[in-house]
Amino acid sequence: MKTSVRVVGWALVATVAIGAAGCGDDPESEEEVDLGCIAGYEPNEENTSCVPVDEDPEPDPDPEPEPPGGPLPPPESPFTMNEDQLRIRTAHDQDGRLWLVEGVTSRERMVVLVDELFGGPTEPGTYEITEAETSYETCGLCVILQAGCQRVGSEVQCEYEFMPRAQGEVVLEALGEDPGDLVAGELRGLVFQEVEIGPEFRTTVVPGGVEVDLMTWRFEGPIEEGPQQPPEVCGGHGHRHGNHCHCDPGYRLDPTDPLNCIEA
Repeated sequence: MKTSVRVVGWALVATVAIGAAGCGDDPESEEEVDLGCIAGYEPNEENTSCVPVDEDPEPDPDPEPEPPGGPLPPPESPFTMNEDQLRIRTAHDQDGRLWLVEGVTSRERMVVLVDELFGGPTEPGTYEITEAETSYETCGLCVILQAGCQRVGSEVQCEYEFMPRAQGEVVLEALGEDPGDLVAGELRGLVFQEVEIGPEFRTTVVPGGVEVDLMTWRFEGPIEEGPQQPPEVCGGHGHRHGNHCHCDPGYRLDPTDPLNCIEA
C-alpha cells in the first residue's frame, strides 16, 4: 500500500481547468424584456414578439453520433500537449521526493508521477516501462492518461482512464527540486490500455477496452512557485481512514489522489 508523499492530498482533477471558463455579464448589454407570452406562444429569437410554439421541431439533419463506451470518445493518437497546458509540482518528506507533471487539453489529461519511495528515478536518464509501471499500485514512475473529460458542476469527470502496457520508455532530461527549477522529458513509444483503478490503487485492465498509441509527448517547464497546499480532506465527501478515504455514497476514490473523493 502506498504511504509516500503521493497522499499529501493534491486533488488533481479538481484543480485542472478543463474546458472553457464561463463568460461574465456584458455591462453594455440591454436588459432582456419579458414579453409575457400567453400559453402556446413563446418569444421569437429577437425577443420582439410572441410566436406559436413549435410542437414538432425538425430534427437536426446531421446530429453528432453518440460514441461507443461513453458520451465522449477516447483520444486520437499521437497525443500531444501545448506548453501553456502544463503544470509541474513537487513535494517531499522523510521518505523521499515526488514530482508531478500534468498536461491538459479540453478533453484529455496526462499525468507523469515520479515517486522516489516506490523506486522512481531521481536522476535524469532513459527508463523503460516495465510491468511495475502498468499498475498504479506498484509504479514508481507512473504515467496515467484520462480522456473523455468534461466539467460537471465543480467536478471534472473523465470517461476513460489508461495506463501503459510494458513497452516504451520515459526520458527524463531534467528533474529540478525547487520552485522555478526545470523539469523536462519525453514519453516515447507508449501504448495505453484502458484500466480501472480501485481502492488501495489496485489496477485492472478493462476486458476489450480501448487502446491508445502514443508516439511521443514532450514536457518541459518550471516547477510552480508557492506552497502546494492540500485541499479539504476527502473533498468534503467522505472521511479519512489511514492513508486513504472512505467515500460517501455516490462518490468514489480519486485514482490519482487517495485523499480525495469524486463523484461516482
